[in-house]
Amino acid sequence: MSGILKHSLLKTFDGSGRQPRPLQVEALGWIADNCSSPGLAIQAGTGTGKQAIARALQIATGGAILVPNNALVDQAQETYPNLNTLKGAEHYKCGIGGDHEDCTDCGYAKAKQRARSGEPTLFNPLSYVYSGCYTDTVIVDEAHKLEGFLRLLITYKFSQLKYSPPKNADAAWVARKAQEYNRIGSVYKERKEMKKAAQAFQQGKRLGFIADQMKTKPNDFVTYFDDQNAFVVEPIEVPREVFERALGKAKKVILLSATIPPRWAAKVLGHRSFKYLDMPSPIPKENRKVLYRPAGLKASSSPLEVAQWIKKQLEEHKGNAIVHTTYSMGLELAKFFPGALVHTKQTKQSTLTKFKRDGGLWIAAGASEGIDLAGETGRVNLVPILPFANNRNPLGAALFERDPFNYYLETAVQFVQQCGRTTRGSDDWSVTVCGDNRLSWLLQKCDKELPKYFKEQIQWR
Repeated sequence: MSGILKHSLLKTFDGSGRQPRPLQVEALGWIADNCSSPGLAIQAGTGTGKQAIARALQIATGGAILVPNNALVDQAQETYPNLNTLKGAEHYKCGIGGDHEDCTDCGYAKAKQRARSGEPTLFNPLSYVYSGCYTDTVIVDEAHKLEGFLRLLITYKFSQLKYSPPKNADAAWVARKAQEYNRIGSVYKERKEMKKAAQAFQQGKRLGFIADQMKTKPNDFVTYFDDQNAFVVEPIEVPREVFERALGKAKKVILLSATIPPRWAAKVLGHRSFKYLDMPSPIPKENRKVLYRPAGLKASSSPLEVAQWIKKQLEEHKGNAIVHTTYSMGLELAKFFPGALVHTKQTKQSTLTKFKRDGGLWIAAGASEGIDLAGETGRVNLVPILPFANNRNPLGAALFERDPFNYYLETAVQFVQQCGRTTRGSDDWSVTVCGDNRLSWLLQKCDKELPKYFKEQIQWR
């Protein structure tokens, strides 16, 4: 079987007429050799062409491709215009959420019909669940993001103004809110206001599921009032049931990511035994250097200290530069760099567009992933302070108490992602510099879970 599958994978590849690159041939060959395993996880860095590998697997196996967000759905459709894709129902022209039971002439209904007829389709996890178009094989691209996406699905924020949550709100209270939404949905349906009805039923279904999980697994949730006095319900652990719903209880699951540590792969795959492949990078390591230039920087460092370190690096390394930081620190650093680009959450995309067009210095928050600064658009990549998450808020504290190692691993993986923003291909180059003294300790602690291609590019002095 492995020989037949290998021949099929390499002959048709991704259906574009292109020939697979050497590392793609290696990955597809390894998959074919291990096709009997119910789980496969491939860690492959920037430039490998994971999207094409996923598409090749889909063509050969008839499986569904899952990507964790709609931006990746759109990206895949740009690359493969003829690929059937399905996003969340509310993102289509008619604007109706839920299952579109009363909608027959919109993009969602047509895409779902094609998927149900057996046409190979790329989904986000929610649209895969709602469509019911389950396949025996599921290919998850950017698999390291799957748990975060699923966590959002069972997180809910109840505003004080709309819901008036009591201080002792519990699973029973959440269940009552679910029932209220279902009653509202029924009223809208009787009035033939189908868009509003669908939205209400969808909220009721979501809250009902959260209430059930809170009731059966109360220790897996944190509840608290945030600084806007909203009542927040968040899971500490994403329930196994949620993973399985997202995967459609597939018999075979293949994970693809630039950063999918073995322990994360095991969490996604659940009961499935799996094989793991840590691939080399197609980019020469001298083109993606990570320089350790410690300056004692940490979260409590003053903006002046951070700014002085940044200025020193910009004197040594020339070219368009990005600085990874937090939103609050970014606003403070802007005072020391009057010509720099700084953004809010709302202006992030427009600022990225401007930086790609004009260059210069970009003081960037939330830019660890989804940022492609190839060629001259990004030559200098600065990480003054490692991106440790806040472990003092209720969820952060609960996560840290339950699994301290994973807290550190999350930080290390995010740093790996930050390092990959500015070298995007085998003929590209850039330099990343880190000023946080804790880097050596962190990477040593997480060593067994980190990509080999990343560890080889670090220059300690």
